[in-house]
Amino acid sequence: MNFYPAPYLQSLRKVYIDSGRVSRGWTLKEYTKGAFECLSWIEARMADLEGRSDKWDSLRRELAEAVDDVRRGVGVDFRERLRALM
Repeated sequence: MNFYPAPYLQSLRKVYIDSGRVSRGWTLKEYTKGAFECLSWIEARMADLEGRSDKWDSLRRELAEAVDDVRRGVGVDFRERLRALM
């Protein structure tokens, strides 16, 4: 299976990278920006792994590690925020 970015992601990426804004001049909201960055990273990793026999296992492992990194970061931040509220 070949991995090619969806046409709408290519055009959105160009708009996003060139101007930081969506076509009508609206800035990307934080949630949307995060989702876009995540999907772009996955798309890039899929392209990098193309042709490898273990691409799915490798991608699964990288995704799990990325989720763990976020989980650890959120946990640290949560504790700091919790202490600030006490």
